[in-house]
Amino acid sequence: MWSRSDLLNSFLKDNSQIREKISLNARRFAENNFDIEEIGKRFNKLINQKFLFENKPKIAVAVSGGPDSLSLAFLAKCFSLVNNLSFY
Repeated sequence: MWSRSDLLNSFLKDNSQIREKISLNARRFAENNFDIEEIGKRFNKLINQKFLFENKPKIAVAVSGGPDSLSLAFLAKCFSLVNNLSFY
């Protein structure tokens, strides 16, 4: 009897070309449809308008490792660099 992990490993091994194609297509989509500079500007504006209550706040971001968490961590780090703030 096959375990769940055996089935998953088999699928991933058998479909490595498909996974690579999906990854490449996702990267191309992101490169063509997302302006990281504009996203950063919007993030900076939003944080400055809505969430800063101190002159020199310390920023902490908890992440799970998923793409949304890592994106938030990246944007928060950029925000801290642009505004000369501590980032943890």
